[in-house]
Amino acid sequence: MKKLQLPYVSTADPDTWVKPKDVLKEFYSENAEYMNTLRDVYREVNVKEPDGFALIRWNTAKNYYLNFLQKQYDYATSLELDRDAYFRPD
Repeated sequence: MKKLQLPYVSTADPDTWVKPKDVLKEFYSENAEYMNTLRDVYREVNVKEPDGFALIRWNTAKNYYLNFLQKQYDYATSLELDRDAYFRPD
């Protein structure tokens, strides 16, 4: 378990070391923003007669959130944690 707390090499910049807790903090803050936006737009749409602009805003917010989740998934699967990610080039 302690190995998972060690920094690993960023895939975007091999000279940069990334701490998992920093990645999680950034993810949770961004996720909260997307979820708040999605909740607010859902409240606009969840009326008896939503207007066309509310539906467009709902679809846009939903697509932005799904794209965000896909980017996070792609980033997480691009990390090579099971190989040489923990060995620092000294």
